[in-house]
Amino acid sequence: MTSLGQYLGLSGVLHAVFAFWALKEALEGRRSSWLLVIGGVVKVGWESIYGAPVATAALIEANVATQAHAIGLIAGLGLALYYHYRR
Repeated sequence: MTSLGQYLGLSGVLHAVFAFWALKEALEGRRSSWLLVIGGVVKVGWESIYGAPVATAALIEANVATQAHAIGLIAGLGLALYYHYRR
């Protein structure tokens, strides 16, 4: 796998893990975690509409994988909902 492929995978997985734990905690009653869920959705939505910040691309010296972020977010939220309702 190329380094870009590894980067895409890591980026998506990080967004999925963040979304999963934020929504899991929110659904378990930790009200402040809803701010994390909303923040994640707004961040990925912003990236999808306007693109990633130029400063972020400069910092990591690569293009930002906004599609991987969106897929990871959706996967994490979906898994958290599945986990919550299966319990």
